[in-house]
Amino acid sequence: MKVRLKQLFLNYCDFSIENGNLFITYTNFMKLLKDASVFDNDRVKSTNLNLLISSECLTTNTVKAITFEQFLNCILRISELKFPTLYNKHQKSALNSLLHQYLLPLLERIESAVEH
Repeated sequence: MKVRLKQLFLNYCDFSIENGNLFITYTNFMKLLKDASVFDNDRVKSTNLNLLISSECLTTNTVKAITFEQFLNCILRISELKFPTLYNKHQKSALNSLLHQYLLPLLERIESAVEH
């Protein structure tokens, strides 16, 4: 599963020439979440995600580069927002729901578009 998430991350990431690191920008991360239809009008809104991402990735008062590990932490926290009842009972189930209902279908659409 981590390999599939890495593939999704790489589709939205940037590369730093200075240090050779791969990262995803805040803007691209929000685009990924929008493309995956994670947003709703209830628990998962841009303001909630902004706070969540900032708390996970804040450096020097701005979120500039989100590493893959930070990306994974954010995904887990987003599963808590999206599926709070399930998350409280079983974190892994909430994470799997987020992955299978939203993120992996996005990756499949990207891969399908690349093939054609």
